[in-house]
Amino acid sequence: MMRGLPFSRLFRIFKSDQRGSMTILSLTLLSAAALLGGLAVDVMRFENRRTQMQTALDLCVLNAASLRQTLNETTLFNDCVRKAGMTGTVTKLTVTEGYSSKSVTASASETINTMFLGSLGISSLTVTGVASAMERVGNVEVSLVLDVSGSMAGTRMTNLKTAAKDFVKTLLTDDEDGRVLITVVPYNGQVNLGSYLAAKYTVTNTPFNSNNAPDVRNTFCVDLPASAYSGTSISRTLSLPATTYVDSFSTTAQTGYFAPNNTTNATLNSANLWCPPTASPLLGNVVRLPSLTDPNQQSTVNTPAKRVAALNTYIDSLTAIGATSINAGMRWGLAFLDPSMKQIYNEFISNNQMPQTTKDRPLPFNDPDVLKVIVLMSDGENFAEERVQAGYRSGTPVTTAPAAARSPMSPIWVGTDGNYSIFHTGRADATDHYVPHLNTWRATPYVNASNSGTATNLTWGQVWERVRMSWVAYQLYARPGMMTYANAMNMFRTQTPIADMNTQLQTVCTTARTNNVVVYTIAFEATTTGQTQLRNCATTTSRYYVASTTTISQVFASIAGNISKLKLTQ
Repeated sequence: MMRGLPFSRLFRIFKSDQRGSMTILSLTLLSAAALLGGLAVDVMRFENRRTQMQTALDLCVLNAASLRQTLNETTLFNDCVRKAGMTGTVTKLTVTEGYSSKSVTASASETINTMFLGSLGISSLTVTGVASAMERVGNVEVSLVLDVSGSMAGTRMTNLKTAAKDFVKTLLTDDEDGRVLITVVPYNGQVNLGSYLAAKYTVTNTPFNSNNAPDVRNTFCVDLPASAYSGTSISRTLSLPATTYVDSFSTTAQTGYFAPNNTTNATLNSANLWCPPTASPLLGNVVRLPSLTDPNQQSTVNTPAKRVAALNTYIDSLTAIGATSINAGMRWGLAFLDPSMKQIYNEFISNNQMPQTTKDRPLPFNDPDVLKVIVLMSDGENFAEERVQAGYRSGTPVTTAPAAARSPMSPIWVGTDGNYSIFHTGRADATDHYVPHLNTWRATPYVNASNSGTATNLTWGQVWERVRMSWVAYQLYARPGMMTYANAMNMFRTQTPIADMNTQLQTVCTTARTNNVVVYTIAFEATTTGQTQLRNCATTTSRYYVASTTTISQVFASIAGNISKLKLTQ
């Protein structure tokens, strides 16, 4: 008891007494913890709502931006917002549609009342979100450059056809708007343009045959000059000599006489023609432009399914024959992606041979809405090209034919019995016509045994239609002693060294890559040299594939899948 103590004493006791001070501190700390907990609750409520809002906005703008849906974008977006429980929060919605794209941008805002921050003077928080999405279906332009040389015969060609058809199906099946264009460029020792496409270029020395047996007029390859391997386009005004219908590869025995109908030593081997003829401009080993048809036949390719079916029929018609000029295949593959080709496209459109969806295609190389691709496949390596020298090419003896279609007459005559003679200058006497089957010289062209009737002077083109070049070189030049067999062959034809062809190939590959063309290459059981050339051609090593007969389909499927991913950007 402190009763009776002086006041001063009591005050001193009260002042020094610390009992109960922890209660005050505890109350202070508890209040602070409660306030912090309340702040956390309000922050969590804010963050949860912000996350809900952003998630809903992201999902709804993606739905609205889809090019595959046909509903009104605003209706679709609002329905999505309603289902997400975000009704009333959207402050702005913008839809922008382009030729090949659609973008949707939306913003939302919502005010939520605070539960605890009011004690700090913050009665509400504003939650905001912004989202945008764009879907763009890019235009895709593909050159499918396929090796159809003789070494592709058998299982290789069978499996290639299956792989190529699957490739086409993958890219075209859902292409309702015709944005994916596929040009197929089969090549062997040459690239056969076909009659429709060859007519769009300045082709000279076109083959001519009055009897149409064989119909060499169905030869539509051209000999590209070395200068054509630079740049991206091939000018339509550039003079392009038609590839001669000639067998310059088959050999002949250089021992005595063999008749011109001798199948072992004289007649043409069709497998050795540099440009095997094809009667159809749309089937066989000819270039096939996107959806190209006969005039007024566009209804046969006016849906994705019909376009796939038409290309399947075309691919099935490819045959393995001839040599290998990868450089020529790649060169034309790039040319068909050049925007200058739109002139040819538009001409075919006006003739109802290509659809309106190809108008003004191909697009420029730098157009952000186009993906340009070359898929180059080979099972070998370049084989030295042989081209007939000027003056020994095709031609017609008809004097009314255009000058570009005529070539000098040959000094070779054919008699009525099918035997030959040749005129040579420089003889000491008048016997300047050599007759190989008789191994004699005479003053006039040989006609027949009775020398009745008239022999026919042939153009060089007519000579090459009948007999192989080696037979002419030996029987008509070397046997009579006018020049060596080798000199005669070199007089008739020139060869492009493989090293030069490889250089031309890499020049085109570099040009393609620098013009934003994605180059895929496939070495289909190719030689070591061929693999090196194809690897160096590809855009990157990851776009170079080595394939076998059992994996070629997977390789083409992989490339088609890559292209499909690249063409759709969100």
